[in-house]
Amino acid sequence: MAATDMSPKAGKPLVENDAGSYLAWSGKDQPAVAGEKLGCGLLVLKPLGFALPHYADSGKFGYVLGGSAVVGVLPAGVDARERVVRLEAGDVIAMRAGEVTCPGDISYFVLAGPMGVLGGLDAGLLAKASGLTSPEQAATAFRSQPAALLTRLNGKLHGVRPREHDRHGLVVNAARVPADSNTGGAAAGTKTVTAAHLPVLAQLGFSVGLTRLDAGAAVRGPWVLRDAAAQAVYVARGSGRVQVAGAGGASTLLDAEVAAGSLLVVPRYGVSLAAADDAGGMELVSLIKSPRPATEHFTGKGSVIGGLTAEIVQAALNVSPEFAGKPLVENDAGSYLAWSGKNQPALAGEKLGCGLLVLKPLGFALPHYADSGKFGYVLGGSAVVGVLPVGLDARERVVRLEAGDVIAMRAGEVTWWYNDADGEDVTIVFMGDTARAASPGDISYFVLAGPMGVLGGLDAGLLATALLVVPRYALALVGVDAGGMELVSLIKSPRPAMEQFTGKGSVIGGLTAEIVQAALNVSPELVEQLRMTK
Repeated sequence: MAATDMSPKAGKPLVENDAGSYLAWSGKDQPAVAGEKLGCGLLVLKPLGFALPHYADSGKFGYVLGGSAVVGVLPAGVDARERVVRLEAGDVIAMRAGEVTCPGDISYFVLAGPMGVLGGLDAGLLAKASGLTSPEQAATAFRSQPAALLTRLNGKLHGVRPREHDRHGLVVNAARVPADSNTGGAAAGTKTVTAAHLPVLAQLGFSVGLTRLDAGAAVRGPWVLRDAAAQAVYVARGSGRVQVAGAGGASTLLDAEVAAGSLLVVPRYGVSLAAADDAGGMELVSLIKSPRPATEHFTGKGSVIGGLTAEIVQAALNVSPEFAGKPLVENDAGSYLAWSGKNQPALAGEKLGCGLLVLKPLGFALPHYADSGKFGYVLGGSAVVGVLPVGLDARERVVRLEAGDVIAMRAGEVTWWYNDADGEDVTIVFMGDTARAASPGDISYFVLAGPMGVLGGLDAGLLATALLVVPRYALALVGVDAGGMELVSLIKSPRPAMEQFTGKGSVIGGLTAEIVQAALNVSPELVEQLRMTK
């Protein structure tokens, strides 16, 4: 199977006019974006630029790189209240799929203009559905806007007034978010906006990563998200070098110079390293597919290596104590057998995984983590095991296992195994749930050292610096003949949010009147008629 193209790409303009521009990154051009089911877009609005009201098929966040704008958000739901806020540089705003806003691929459904979702519906039926007097009036209402997505207004909308209280739970400024601990260097600053700062992110299932690297080859990393979370990384400013390594150490998935405007993808369990150029530093904005990601660094205080027993690190890296932080190679004493879903399709079909570890006396299994939650059952012998849970400054737990013991391990937890017995092998069978694994049917392991070490695919020069500085969303319109009609539907949602576009409590009814007028390019009287239709 051909390797997925991981190279960073620039976005392509979908709309570009005197109001501004919108660039999008497509999974068709960047397979890694589609593979991890991510999306990205960049909106630039010039003075008096106006993005027509629209909704999307994906939950997303917006991060203001610069400037200021007024934004309206109409949540999904009957009689929902429009929220109007002013956004400034550094603000993060989260939007659910289906919410109407005005500022893989994210598809947008615009409420007006040549791309408007109502443009494909019959004007006569639209008139009846909207309480209008004629098809001509419906055509005027919904087809008068010539602009596609972005339009330049003739003047300011004085009736649109941001409300400070509308920011609560919708917007948070990065300045109010504390910096992450141990970002991998004094010149590297990282903040993660999670559900703790913006609760709606818990529903959306992702968080926001913000990284600033100072000029002068500042380095962040190496770091990994041990809770199976992929990342879409947008280079907002500056330039530098990014490396991503996969399982197996020698597997360098990406080693590229990146510049502002580039988008790259870090797959699940990928180990990343970012270095800024000497000139102007670099700023990164990331979507992390976890509402509370467990970002782990490999070196420094509170890191994976910092959390393990010093002797364990020394033995794993096969170095003397004073050089315990540098990755070198060493083999185990024993064997590990694995059953693969490729050879046994039933394992992949049921998303199960299995492995067998045999450690001879003084045998040592290097510290590693897996992409699957699993349990281990000791078939015979005795061993000392260390477990480091996912989380900053987590405490390592060291236990002795005997025959008959069962131990459970979450995906992402670092474990090591040591047979300290004099003459007896220890044998442990592992079985796990591979539903979220990189390859269902296989438990993939990510070793911290040795030939298969996850850091092996990263550049030694950058590492040295790092270690030193440490058809959904379609619209329906039904016309009824004289005898009436009865419909029965299966809706693939346990609590569907059924939306009407016109009338009281509708999408148009929930938006500010001036916004609707500007969007549809019609008279205030017609807007009022559309808003009040029963």
